[in-house]
Amino acid sequence: MISMQSLILRSLSFICVCLTVANGNSATCGHDVTIPVVLRPMPSDFFAPERVILRLAGDHKTTVYIRDTKYKNAKASSTVLKTQDGGDTWQSLPADLGNDSKPQEELWSDDQSVVYRKRGPLYLRSFDKGLHWELPKYLIDGKATEQFAAKYAKDSRGHLSLSIVGTDPKDARRIFGSFNVSMASEKEVSQSQRIPGVYVSLDAGDNWVLFSGELVNGSPVRISTSAPNIVWGVSETGPVRSDNGGKTWRAVGQQAELMRPLFPIDEAKVNAAADAAGGSQEEFRRRATENAKSQVWDIALYQQDSSYVLMLMNKGLFQSVDGGDSWHYLDIGSNMIGIINSASYDLTDPRTIYVGAVDLVKSIDGGCTFRRVYPPHSSHLPHHK
Repeated sequence: MISMQSLILRSLSFICVCLTVANGNSATCGHDVTIPVVLRPMPSDFFAPERVILRLAGDHKTTVYIRDTKYKNAKASSTVLKTQDGGDTWQSLPADLGNDSKPQEELWSDDQSVVYRKRGPLYLRSFDKGLHWELPKYLIDGKATEQFAAKYAKDSRGHLSLSIVGTDPKDARRIFGSFNVSMASEKEVSQSQRIPGVYVSLDAGDNWVLFSGELVNGSPVRISTSAPNIVWGVSETGPVRSDNGGKTWRAVGQQAELMRPLFPIDEAKVNAAADAAGGSQEEFRRRATENAKSQVWDIALYQQDSSYVLMLMNKGLFQSVDGGDSWHYLDIGSNMIGIINSASYDLTDPRTIYVGAVDLVKSIDGGCTFRRVYPPHSSHLPHHK
């Protein structure tokens, strides 16, 4: 779905971002030279449909699950669908279809021995593919959730919440997560504090320890099936890769270019806006800088070959075919900030890429070209202007 990061960018004017993305592999699609990526802001009244890739499943034939969300009078309604023929035909999954109808609520890995479902601030788990659910013990650094939350809330009013940010594709009991503590202030206004780093559980959520303090709270953690020691994450400076299971991290190639701000800050205009509003120039500059940040929203791997990586950012979709040494911008046909919500490789062919946006689009040539596969007829995708 369109994240909150994109919402704060909706009021921005046209932007030109120059990215240096060079790669000697002539077979790679996308822009491989310094290019201007002209980005358009998302209008404040933009309530177009959202087609989100939920998961891909299957052995010899890939099944793609998506969630189709439509808005009417600013209210959302969603339907889950699946295709088993690459998007040529779609089947709607009614609510009484059982587990198959609710993949949007569940987190699966290639090892389906454990499934996780969000329930309130934490997650339930199932060891029988969703027939029965239970709450893990949730001991963080040996402390119960209330004790761990109190460490950060300074009193007993703190409540812990968890976001699962990754699972081990070969061991569903190994999950990665970030914790936040919400608390009430003296004025009873709810506040939230992010616990630094990313945590890991090796026993399906019972016990948690810090995995890496270098990774940003809430950022994705992805593990390669073909090379289990290769782990992808996001640090304060941008996307990073570990070749030793997360013990040490290194910046991906061209990290500085990828994380270049969406647009340059015109301090004179920011200061003038602050003065006109009677606000603090320093605070207005801080907000402008924050709104201009490039952000990594997700990372998708082709599990049969660790060379292929997709990186979903607020500025668009990027691909590496050399394990992250170089990156290429993939043009899906729309240049609106935050329009892409999900992306995934096909399970058996890295040349096939699915991208979720206002439409679900698909490439069968490694990202050189994309075509709409859902909805099958009309298109709402905002194209370049």
